[in-house]
Amino acid sequence: MEPGAVRPGVAGPGAVGPGVAKPGLAKPGVAKPAGAEPGIAKPGGVEPGVAQSGSARDIEDAPVVELRDVSVRFGRARRTVRALQDVSLTVAPGETVGLVGESGSGKSTAARVALGLVAPASGAVSLFGADLGRVRGRRRRALLSGVGVVLQDPVASLDARMSVGECVAEPLRVHRRGMSAAERRARVAEVLELVRLPAELAGRGPRELSGGQRQRVSLARALVLRPRLLVADEPTSALDVSVQRTVLDVIAELQRDLGFACLFVSHDLAVVQQFAQRVVVLRDGRVEEHGPTMTTLLRPRTEYTRRLVAAVPVPDPVVQRRRRGERRASLTAGGTEATA
Repeated sequence: MEPGAVRPGVAGPGAVGPGVAKPGLAKPGVAKPAGAEPGIAKPGGVEPGVAQSGSARDIEDAPVVELRDVSVRFGRARRTVRALQDVSLTVAPGETVGLVGESGSGKSTAARVALGLVAPASGAVSLFGADLGRVRGRRRRALLSGVGVVLQDPVASLDARMSVGECVAEPLRVHRRGMSAAERRARVAEVLELVRLPAELAGRGPRELSGGQRQRVSLARALVLRPRLLVADEPTSALDVSVQRTVLDVIAELQRDLGFACLFVSHDLAVVQQFAQRVVVLRDGRVEEHGPTMTTLLRPRTEYTRRLVAAVPVPDPVVQRRRRGERRASLTAGGTEATA
């Protein structure tokens, strides 16, 4: 981890977006949750993570996070792996951008670059209008305090040796050292209520809670510093479907009320279409295509995106059988062409 980088899960939240008509995805015209539109008002007061240069108007209008032609390589000398290649994306204030692709496409690496946890080999990363590669020390820590993180596995991201209250208060102890113990307890109780958990849970251990409760504790910790950006990396993929719905509803409600932006990483297009205004499709570390969620998933321009959309399961055995037959026919045709 780089010096000054934020610890995963310490500090931020999500959004909602347009629907998509496609088998397994929501149909156009389905009502979106309130606050799903871009341009949500931001909470008043001084916001964490504000760059220390530029006018207030420049800071307000700047993308919350921006990756410009970012490339990342792992390994040494000849044995290197290209994780990202010339990836560019932006997340505007109050906006949710979905980052999708199959396993190994580079989604999580892009999120870690945005968090300052992975340094790019080339390209630039800006956070709240400041070049993340050029800031150090206290200023870097101040910038990163404006980002909240929710990871896939709440069991791994919460310290079992700490109580729920201590887990949620950890970002306050790191970034708000002037707060008294009483003020921290009050803020912890407030943020637990925001994620629909009783304040009494603060005294319990993370392993005493259900999976959905633990993930909401992770969300509470991400919210406790009132961040401007939430990076959510597969936040519901480890949960049961019914619990997923609750967690997503909580994130959507909080984004509407608090106005944060969200970089939402997922392989589940059915979730992304509910949650994102725009989507970026990654393939082998490159941007395959990007655009408004409804347009990209309803009328994909590339064969790769079409295959991703076609792989979304639907609760109809007849449709599923037809789609399996189409996939087998496509694979058979491809094999015939290869041997011709």
